[in-house]
Amino acid sequence: MGYHTRIMTKKILFQNAAVHFQSMSLNDCQLQETQIDVWQVPLIAHPTWVSSLLTPDEQARAQRFHFPKHQRRFAVSRATLRVILAQYLQVSPLSLHFELNPQGKPELLNHRLQFNVSHSQDTALIAIGQDHELGVDLEYFSDRSFLGIAEHCFSPNEIESLKNVPASRQALAFFNIWAQKEAFIKAVGMGLSYPLKEFTVTPFPQAPYLITDHLTQKPWRLSAFMPHPACSGALCVNPHVEIYRYIKLNAVHSLEVFL
Repeated sequence: MGYHTRIMTKKILFQNAAVHFQSMSLNDCQLQETQIDVWQVPLIAHPTWVSSLLTPDEQARAQRFHFPKHQRRFAVSRATLRVILAQYLQVSPLSLHFELNPQGKPELLNHRLQFNVSHSQDTALIAIGQDHELGVDLEYFSDRSFLGIAEHCFSPNEIESLKNVPASRQALAFFNIWAQKEAFIKAVGMGLSYPLKEFTVTPFPQAPYLITDHLTQKPWRLSAFMPHPACSGALCVNPHVEIYRYIKLNAVHSLEVFL
């Protein structure tokens, strides 16, 4: 249905990546327990079918954003999430019911499928796994008071690392740290209620590494990667995950084959 947009099918190894993603095809929505799939979705276009896949509550949430671009990004992100999850579960997108945990993280009711979503500017990342919680984050570089924000959110070791990074790499270090911390607190399910200063991530990880939730002593595997130039991504998963797959949609219209 609709037209088909070319999908990246070659094996992917991101520049400066800390994790090697295997490529996946659009129709290969099959999961193993030790596998994570990451979908990169553009939020620029707003197809007519998007509104038809949103519940009245989701449509109302989209309208509460002041700027049209933010309305579009929320609506397209939520509709594409429904389409993609429905394909894994082989159900109708509108049959999916989300529930928010006490920290506001959406979850699927009565399904083993686990997911997490992050979007920045006109790009979204959707991470999907099975049985185990996970977290993903995406941060486009922007002009910030790096050290000022770090003083409020980063651990002492992270702040020291940031101060020692050459100016030319400070944005990369800052957003790498930020994305990894966001992915971690989303995976543990606590969001910003987690004490951000009490755990430390690596500014330039060379490989996925283990990090422990000191509140529960549960280990997690944390990875950093770069979906676009001047953009940091991070993924936090159960240490048992062995297979990482990635698909980059060149246009959201690609998903029309599922409708």
